[in-house]
Order: sequence, then structure tokens, then C-alpha cells
Amino acid sequence: MTFCQTPRSRWSSPQFTEHALAESARRALTLSAARQAMVLAALLAEAARLRAAQLRRMRRHAEVRRAIARLSPPALALSGLLVACLSACVAYLLVGGVRAPTDAYLNGRAVIGEMRRAPTGLTWSVARPPETWQDHTLHHGDEVLAITPVTLTFANGWQATAMPGSRLRMLFDRNGLALLHGEVAAFIAHSNGDADELRIETTAGSITAQGTRFRVRVESDLSVSAFVDEGRVTVTNDAGAVANVSVGEQVRLRAGAPLKVELQVPRVTFRTYAKDRVISNSPHVPFSARILPRATLIVEEALSGRQFARYIADADGVVEGTLPAIEGSIVLRFSQAAPDGRASAPSQPVEIAIDRQAPMLAVTRALRDGNKVLVAGQTEIGAQVWVNDVRVTPGADGFFSFEGDVPWDAASVVVTAIDAAGNATRIVQTLDR
Repeated sequence: MTFCQTPRSRWSSPQFTEHALAESARRALTLSAARQAMVLAALLAEAARLRAAQLRRMRRHAEVRRAIARLSPPALALSGLLVACLSACVAYLLVGGVRAPTDAYLNGRAVIGEMRRAPTGLTWSVARPPETWQDHTLHHGDEVLAITPVTLTFANGWQATAMPGSRLRMLFDRNGLALLHGEVAAFIAHSNGDADELRIETTAGSITAQGTRFRVRVESDLSVSAFVDEGRVTVTNDAGAVANVSVGEQVRLRAGAPLKVELQVPRVTFRTYAKDRVISNSPHVPFSARILPRATLIVEEALSGRQFARYIADADGVVEGTLPAIEGSIVLRFSQAAPDGRASAPSQPVEIAIDRQAPMLAVTRALRDGNKVLVAGQTEIGAQVWVNDVRVTPGADGFFSFEGDVPWDAASVVVTAIDAAGNATRIVQTLDR
């Protein structure tokens, strides 16, 4: 049937006219009387729907024109002013606002959230993408996510270094920061006592300090550890309990838990140290350590637990000493004991090895051409090489080569190899022309 085969889009299109209706009606006359009546009824209903839709559009257009005609010039100006104010508010939120006073300067690669404040008291943050910042100004309330180690320098010279992955926020009311996650090491120069204290806040408490060097770490479970490397800090937990923590001590904080002050594992430093092994060419090995003032540094053999030596720290918690004579090698551990009976956990084992044998050194080539010289040779792996006073870096296999200038009358060069223990081998090499 012709009516059923015609798509609906054809009937509802603007090109559907009375002529098209008449043509369809003419075709329908070939049908039976009942079919003709049905087709004509459908055509008339569609024509009526289209006409009604056209009348509705015309009425809407007329209403819009009348509404525009009723608007006076002041009303139009007010509408434009409202649109302009809305646009200005959006721009103010994106790049505007009032910055708080300068707090510190940042160096390092980090993501920064700049705190902005409106005169009404509304605050928001503007994110700065990852970038390597140099002397970037930080203000009260700014947030920092460290990608590499970043250093914060305050106006009075105090410094704090945040480790990679650490997240912190500058405090609003004083010099300091809130450590949200990660680790911060702070160095506060000694002052006359009238300067403000540096404050580090955490979820479990706060640390305030002046003229000290200390570290604060917030773990993934939000527990907090503070380590004092120099001076003293004041620690307050979230319940208001206060403790003074001195060099050689550490404090553990957890929300809702009491303060717990413990002795640190001693920090022992040797002149020659490689990972967990110390090599020396003297049986008497010097060292230094930082522990609690007037505490005892205990040195014991790691395998047998036998006490090897004991040292008493001075009033600053410093131990400068020399280990008893060692032959061959020995594995030691270090711990400390306070006069009040507290004791620290032992350190990781450290091997002390005595090596008095000079390193192997062989010069395989030494040529001179005018003021230029070429020297090549081999030494033991890990040794350092000098040709006259110029340092040469050997390869991983101990082979080295040097090309440089010498005085025109020089007949030889001095090649020196020094191993990790300090033993040296020296060769005076004659130059071939």
C-alpha cells in the first residue's frame, strides 16, 4: 500500500505540502471505500499535527520578540554586568585570590598546591604541575609533594629537606610545616634564643625545636617517629603529653597512644667505609659516634656476643675513639646504654678488615711526543690511580690510560695506585720517545 511504504520523515518534512496530500489522496481513490476513508483520515491527522507544530513555533518566536522589546537599555546593561561579574569570579578562582605572607623558598622537583584566600575568608588551592623549582616562594598554607629531595629554606636560614614522595603543608600561624606523609630532615641553626621555634605537625602530635638537627617520619599507618641528631626537641602528642627528646634518643607517636621515648641505634662513622665493610691498613681503626650525652657506647662481636670495647660519650653525646687492635677481620655491632638503665637495639653488623698489602700496579705503556704523554697500565680492582698529580679513573677491570701534558724536559712520570685501605704503590716510569 502506498501509505505504508512512505517513510515517516517524508510526512514530517517541511516539503510536505497540500499538493503532496492531494496527490496521495488521488492515488488512494483506487482502493476500496473503507481503505480510502482510513488513508484520508490519516493524511488529515498528519496535516493537522504539522500545522499545530508550526503555529507553536510561531507563537514562541513572537513571545521572544515581545520579551526583548520590553527590555529597556538599563535592563540590558544590567544583564551584561551580571555576565561580566560571573566571568570575573571564575577568573578570580582560577588565577586570583590573595596569597598569604611569604613563608619559605623551595628548591627541587615537586608538585605545588598554592593556597589562595578571598577577602570573604573563602580559601582554595591552585595546582602547579610537576616542575623543577629554583628558589620558588612558598606561602602559608601551600602544599608540596616532593618528587625528588626538595629543600625548604626559611627566611631566618633554617632548612628542612623533604624526601621523595613526602607530602607537606606550610603552617598558617608560624614558621613550620605539617608533615602529612613521608620524611623530613630539619637543620635549625643556633640562635640567640629569641627567634621563633620551628614547628612540625603530624596526625599524632607536633615537634618544636630550636638550634637542633632532627628527622621526622610519618609511616603509612600514620605512626610517627622522630630522631634527634643534634640538640633537643620538644614533642607533644595529640593528648597533650610533653617530652623532651635529646640527641641519641628517638620518640614514637601514634594517635591516641602515650609518648614512647627510646634510645637510638648508635650512628657510627668510619673514615673508610664501603656499605657494611670497613677496610684499614692500621690495626687501630678510628671512628666517631653520636649517642645520648654521658651514655655508654658498647661494642660487641656480632657472632659470639662477647663485649669488645666500651666508650663514654661527652656532654654533647659525641664519641671519638679508636678500636682495640684488630688482626685479620672481625664483625662488630654497636649499641648504647643510658645511665638511667635504658638500652638501645644493636646496629647492623659491620665487618672490620685489616689490609696491609700494597695494591698491584703495572705500567704497560708510556710514550712521549713533545709535551704530550700517553700512559697505560693496570691495577687491582677498586684502587685509585694518579699520574703525577692528575687522578685517573680505572675501568671496572682495573685497566687505565692517561693522555696529557708534561714539561718539555720531563724524562719520567710518577704513577701511584692507592687501595681502599690506604696502601699505596708508586712507580717512577721513564718515558719513551
